[in-house]
Amino acid sequence: LRPLREQGILIVGSGNIVHNLRLVDWARLGERNFAADWAREAMDISGKLLRDKDWQSLIAYEKLPQSMQLAINSAEHYFPLLYI
Repeated sequence: LRPLREQGILIVGSGNIVHNLRLVDWARLGERNFAADWAREAMDISGKLLRDKDWQSLIAYEKLPQSMQLAINSAEHYFPLLYI
């Protein structure tokens, strides 16, 4: 990716870090501001790690707390974050 950066190319990604359809509370899906406790915790953890540029913790995601394990339902959904 370094050659792209040197050429001034910006890579942008979109999506959600919290992604586990198996644990969605479908009965509360339309409820304003609802989120499962584990999902809120995962968002807080991932946000802090990104703000702190704690790349090593993000790379070693399998060592992060249980809430992050629930949020990252598969590696192929998570790995694009590491590139971006």
